[in-house]
Amino acid sequence: MKNNITRNIENIYIHLPFCQKKCFYCSFPVHAIGKNKQDNEHFDNIQQTYLKYIKQEIVQTNIMLFKHHNQIWQKKPLKSIYFGGGTPSLFQPEYIKEILNLIQSEGFFIQDDTEITMECDPGTFDAEKIQFYEELKINRISLGIQSFNDKILQNLNRPQNAQTNYEAIQILKNSAKFKYLSNVSIDLIMNQPQMTCSKDKNNLSINLNEVDQIWDQDLEQVVQLKPGHISIYSLAIEPGSYFYEKNNFREGQFPLPSDERAADNFIKTHQKLSPIYNHYEISSYVRSDLNQPKHNPIYWEGNKDFLAFGMGASSLLNYRRYTRPKTVTRYYEYVEQLNKNPNFYLENGEDESDIQSQIESILMGRLRTFQGLDLLDIKNSYGEDIYNIICNKIEMLLLKSPYLIFQNQRYLKLKCPEGYLVCDDIVAEISYHLQKKIFRNKNK
Repeated sequence: MKNNITRNIENIYIHLPFCQKKCFYCSFPVHAIGKNKQDNEHFDNIQQTYLKYIKQEIVQTNIMLFKHHNQIWQKKPLKSIYFGGGTPSLFQPEYIKEILNLIQSEGFFIQDDTEITMECDPGTFDAEKIQFYEELKINRISLGIQSFNDKILQNLNRPQNAQTNYEAIQILKNSAKFKYLSNVSIDLIMNQPQMTCSKDKNNLSINLNEVDQIWDQDLEQVVQLKPGHISIYSLAIEPGSYFYEKNNFREGQFPLPSDERAADNFIKTHQKLSPIYNHYEISSYVRSDLNQPKHNPIYWEGNKDFLAFGMGASSLLNYRRYTRPKTVTRYYEYVEQLNKNPNFYLENGEDESDIQSQIESILMGRLRTFQGLDLLDIKNSYGEDIYNIICNKIEMLLLKSPYLIFQNQRYLKLKCPEGYLVCDDIVAEISYHLQKKIFRNKNK
């Protein structure tokens, strides 16, 4: 692999893990604070403590990367800052301001065109908070709607109802910067589970036919709103989520749609949105290039360095991933160690991934997108031998897969939307072929 002399840092992720309650599908590192008044009064103390530690982490990481190792990493004007969670909009705006000011004072360059995104949940912000965001130059909102249906929201253990969703959208429409929703992304979840035999009295009975009908209504609603961006995620049952850990589907309480039904829903969703939106990534739709986000695509590149701060956050630096502890207490202990020894950061990263893993990450990320992969990037980074091995496998796959597009022995992409459904399979076959060839060459 041909390494560059220096690696640029142009994107930052800030994890604010606090939420009112944990949704049943959520497997992310979050810290639920509750919804009653007493919980809220205690929350300010929690916020102040978390703010103290995340600021310390930013300072110590800056010392470690750009003073001790400035021959490897250099700062460039920031393309994006992303506040994710959790529910970042629960965090006091004054504390958000402190974080942004610290990023500036530590020598990161926030420009007029830096995209600053705030994830928001309905019911956690009002007009005054949105105005504060505007003053902080936050210029993009990711709104966690998930569904416009009360049954679905309740069964997912979302903290809001449909009315709260509509009120949140109206707040944005009444604002100065977000009134046209062009710089707003709406999150929706498709392929919801059936709930017909739940013993939990808080869950409402719903069958798969009704789930599909509700999904059609959700799509119709979001088309009418015309936000600049839509993210649509197919519900997955991940370890660490309530759906997985509590019920584990042992009693058939929450059966998901079959793979065939889920695939049909994916295609129908594309057909519904494609007259207005560009389906530019498996889970993402954008109205125009002007609404294209800057932050998420760095993950799809597969090999771009970025910094992440906060509990459970994960940075990628020179092909190594650095993930913070996933509980508040352990995260604070981590930062204490970092204060004593800034190199503790680099000492606790995952091992540098091997060439196969790196290429697999690049393939998986870029084939998720409509743009696909320029294999010249592989050739320039990993050499002609590996490039030829991959091209050879692609030629074999072209004989049996109608969903691959390969142009000029260089550009590889998947047909949209059907090709997106086989993305994992395509990547797995190329990766397996590469593994066999690399091992065979090593053993000669």
